Amino acid sequence: MYKSILFIFLSIVLHSAHAELSCASFFSSNMVIQRETKAPIWGKANPNEKISLSASWGAKGETTANAAGEWKVYLKTPKAGGPFTIDIKGSDANIQLKNVMSGDVWFCSGQSNMQTVVGRYYSADRVKEEAAKTKLRLFSTPLISSFEDKSDVEGQWTLSQEAEVKSFSATGFFFGKMLEEKLQIPIGLIVSAWGGRKIECFTPWEDQKNKAYLQTMREDALKATHSFSEAKAKEENDKAKKAWQKRKQAWIKGGKKGKAPRMPRMKVSPLMEGKHPSGIYSAMIHPFHGLAMKGVIWYQGEANANAIEGDGNAKDYQAMLTTMIKSWRREWNIGNFPFYTVQLPIYRKAWTKPIEKEQAWPYIRESMLKSTFDVPNTAIAVALEYGEAKDIHPKKKQEVGELLARIALKKDYKQNIVWTGPLAEKCSFKGNKAIVTFENGGAPLSFEHNAPKGFAVIDDNDQVYEANATITSPNTLEISSTKAKKIKAVYYAWADNPKGANLKNEAKLAASPFRFLK
Repeated sequence: MYKSILFIFLSIVLHSAHAELSCASFFSSNMVIQRETKAPIWGKANPNEKISLSASWGAKGETTANAAGEWKVYLKTPKAGGPFTIDIKGSDANIQLKNVMSGDVWFCSGQSNMQTVVGRYYSADRVKEEAAKTKLRLFSTPLISSFEDKSDVEGQWTLSQEAEVKSFSATGFFFGKMLEEKLQIPIGLIVSAWGGRKIECFTPWEDQKNKAYLQTMREDALKATHSFSEAKAKEENDKAKKAWQKRKQAWIKGGKKGKAPRMPRMKVSPLMEGKHPSGIYSAMIHPFHGLAMKGVIWYQGEANANAIEGDGNAKDYQAMLTTMIKSWRREWNIGNFPFYTVQLPIYRKAWTKPIEKEQAWPYIRESMLKSTFDVPNTAIAVALEYGEAKDIHPKKKQEVGELLARIALKKDYKQNIVWTGPLAEKCSFKGNKAIVTFENGGAPLSFEHNAPKGFAVIDDNDQVYEANATITSPNTLEISSTKAKKIKAVYYAWADNPKGANLKNEAKLAASPFRFLK
């Protein structure tokens, strides 16, 4: 009997030690694999297990899992096309990835304006129509946060069917759709975004751990996570619900005047809120590092525009964005991949002064503009005119996605296309005039509706004046004021909502707001 018990025990131990052959979730059927490169595929197996890969386009590779059961194989990928299969074989298990396309993979990240889905902005008929037009492959990362770097996420690649398109990032979808239409190659989109979260949440801890305010935030989040009780949260929520039901009944009996009382939401662990520094990076960005891809599109910044000064706010944004881009590139280790940012559009009440220095969004926009000149292989999509005064989630996501696509089509695919609105590069001051030179995006400067609007200057006495602007060449502008003898600063569209500012190029793409100080 003792031998029988020992045999059963050993069988259980050996069985539990066996690791089933697997791939990271984003290596699945229906995926797009980055074309014409050496693309890694990785996963888990038994320690020291031999793993071999064979692709139907002819590429092969093999390796041995390390002591932790981790393996990685590089496959040389073909030109755009497919469908293909990839067979993964271990000692006693096989995996086949079916309907794989070779094309370009783009990673889409940021906060809510990247996260919000096609179905929020477009009707069911429009969603059905868009889904029928495209063969995009889509991967959405679930919302999850962590204090430690994760090696995988949940999810799988899907086809662009109606339900999948409806629940996919609208900005990402229209970006990929335009690329697919223009290039006629398979496009894969990975979305890893979380609404209302600051850029610090998306940045590796190693690159920001020296900041005292972030150390405090992280420590507080750790303590709160460890002390969180789900049972207590449920108890408190049950009490709050009873009180809410009473208020709601009173509201109904009172003729439903005013806003209906809001139903309370149960508290969740701080870990699941995704607000602590590096939490989103560790759980939703880090798992993809090393993945062969074409580049990144980024739509974020609203959460860092709560104030101009202070830790993690608007004037810090350029440094934080630069840090994040460089850290992602370092950790991904596939070179200086393209990184294209949506510059924040208009928001809040229209301006009432020529320069709204106390408003934060202009400083975020400036940070985004400056980063394009300081960090290689970056660009901004100037989305100024596509915002809405009363909605931080503006509806014109197709237009924004297509602005991003224009950048990629020009910079990465070398197409002859006007790729951006005017971007102010430099300025020289001469008395009561300022000469600004632009990257015009491939089309001469112009003013929508003729008369220039949105320009202002500051003179030597710190007086602010509205200014005139005259186009002096396809890419230069002369800004002047008869009221200012000497100009020491020039501004354009400097407000949360610079309604009426009308500098564009002849392709009708809006100019980025800017300022220059003498």
